[in-house]
Amino acid sequence: MTEPTSPHKITLITDKSKLYYGVYSFEQEKLGEIKIHRNGNSECRCTRYNIYEKEDGTQVNVTEVSRNPNLPTDHKSRFKDSIFVGKVVKWIKAVTR
Repeated sequence: MTEPTSPHKITLITDKSKLYYGVYSFEQEKLGEIKIHRNGNSECRCTRYNIYEKEDGTQVNVTEVSRNPNLPTDHKSRFKDSIFVGKVVKWIKAVTR
């Protein structure tokens, strides 16, 4: 497994009663530029997707995570190329432009 390169803390989703589901869409990835307003300044955070770890230890690219079990269906209605990647248990890092 690759070590994270981000200096940020790795989030481990430890509450097993709250499942997190991940989906990926290239269409959504292309929309990844988000304007952030901080202290009167505008910045562009250009996150393409996030890498999460699944229960079996494999790492997957994810553009959206939710506790909603209907996420795969809801996401598919917004992004036709949506792929359900499964349950995710740990955030690894964000991939930016």
